[in-house]
Amino acid sequence: MNVDIRGMAISRWTIRGSSRAKQPPFANMAAPRWPRHSPKNSYHRFRKILALIVIFIVGYIVLFSPVFVIKNILIQGNKSIKEQTVAAMVREQEKHKRWAIFSEENIFIFKANSLRAKLNDQRLEGLEIKKRLPGTLIILITEKNPVALWQNQNRFYELDQTGAVIAETVKRSELANNNLLLINSSIILETKIGERVIEGNIFKIIQEINARLPEPAKGIFKLYDIGESSQGKIIAQSQDGWAAYFSPVADVPVQLNKLAAFISEKDLSNKNWRQTIKYIDLRFGSTRIYYK
Repeated sequence: MNVDIRGMAISRWTIRGSSRAKQPPFANMAAPRWPRHSPKNSYHRFRKILALIVIFIVGYIVLFSPVFVIKNILIQGNKSIKEQTVAAMVREQEKHKRWAIFSEENIFIFKANSLRAKLNDQRLEGLEIKKRLPGTLIILITEKNPVALWQNQNRFYELDQTGAVIAETVKRSELANNNLLLINSSIILETKIGERVIEGNIFKIIQEINARLPEPAKGIFKLYDIGESSQGKIIAQSQDGWAAYFSPVADVPVQLNKLAAFISEKDLSNKNWRQTIKYIDLRFGSTRIYYK
């Protein structure tokens, strides 16, 4: 019997039960494309290397060259804070290194916030640091303006608007022309820089009294004593030796109106009343005045 085996030949890639033949692996995979060493690729590689070299050189000049070392320190706007003090702080900070590598004597590395933290002076209100290339540091200082003086044990201190002590100042005799309020407390024996020696509401009342004094009483008070303010009494000492008692809770204009009426009446009846009176109490009622 003759058998035709041509139609019986089965590929080894034929799946049983399927009429489709499976392609051999990687049959349709594209051939790998290997990089070619063209002149264009070499040029781009050269440019990258050149850019890295330039960056390294510029970085070295900026960070390590003596060109950008801080040589000049300009301090502006200071009144009481000494230039020598600020300059010494800058030079001391220059000795430090950031990240254990870069010296802060370099103007780019110098950390302005560190200087702000070190210059912890109560007189300081604002501090701005500018860098002028190649090596100049400009420090702009804004100091607090004192609004009153605090007296304690024959020593005088400047107060800011919050009633906190800014700094100790010169003797009262040398401050006669500054027109600042003078305040003290008979119960406070020690004063420290930075502490608040007078509460905000009491301070505002004293400022209001002094600012709104009527014409007959202009400039007569030399000192405001708050030693008894917690007991409801602010004592205003006059130039002539008598005192006026103000209430920290009563209406200030009402008390000032009573003061003006009292002074005007006494000036008409007795020109020497200031030498015979001890105090005027303005704290009670809208018309009542007690005096001794």
